[in-house]
Amino acid sequence: MTIAAGDLQSMGVWGWFVTQGVPAPTLAVEDLEDGSGARYTITDSAAGVQNVCYAIDSTGAVNEIGTIVGNGSEVFALDVGPYWGFARASNAYGSAVSNFVPFGVTDGSGCVVRSDFGDDFEALEEATLLPEFGETITYRRGIAAVSLTGILAPVITRYDPREGIDVAVGDSSWLVRVEDLDFGAGCVEPRKFDRIVTAKGAEYEVVEPGDIDRERIMRSIPTRRSEHKQ
Repeated sequence: MTIAAGDLQSMGVWGWFVTQGVPAPTLAVEDLEDGSGARYTITDSAAGVQNVCYAIDSTGAVNEIGTIVGNGSEVFALDVGPYWGFARASNAYGSAVSNFVPFGVTDGSGCVVRSDFGDDFEALEEATLLPEFGETITYRRGIAAVSLTGILAPVITRYDPREGIDVAVGDSSWLVRVEDLDFGAGCVEPRKFDRIVTAKGAEYEVVEPGDIDRERIMRSIPTRRSEHKQ
């Protein structure tokens, strides 16, 4: 029996076993509206998978708040405020990360009700209020483009043996999910001169492919801010 590299299906046949990959869970979050916290609901998971749930608060701190095993719902205590939620699924065969969900924990006082003026800017909320947690960006290569979520991150440095010091690569970087960088024919590696455009029209030029984390979930892409603005 031959097992192809990258095969993620699982079967047991006459003592042969192929490990099964971990499905990426889908997360939904519901504000309880009483100031006590929020309900996390996991779907598209599998029995026995440990879905560790997180909430990124307004300071950028990533807080582990609890675990949901397989599909299901749990209420987690959180202070009133804005958050981004996500979950990391894992079992003996690997791990996967859910979608990121923006949400707020409110106390039912009506403080989140928008004014007429605020309604006009609802479409810009992600770009203006929560860029540090991630925002919708457009990744361009020539005439090809894909929309995905990115987090503007600090500049990446590389050790220069000639100078004996770490030097900056570009003047900024973007953190994106590896699987999201897909123009329709599978994941691609960033190239120099690709462009990232934010919802507000700010443009960044890719300097190099960047780095992928050990679990091959997130990629850091070094960029240089462009003076051009769409």
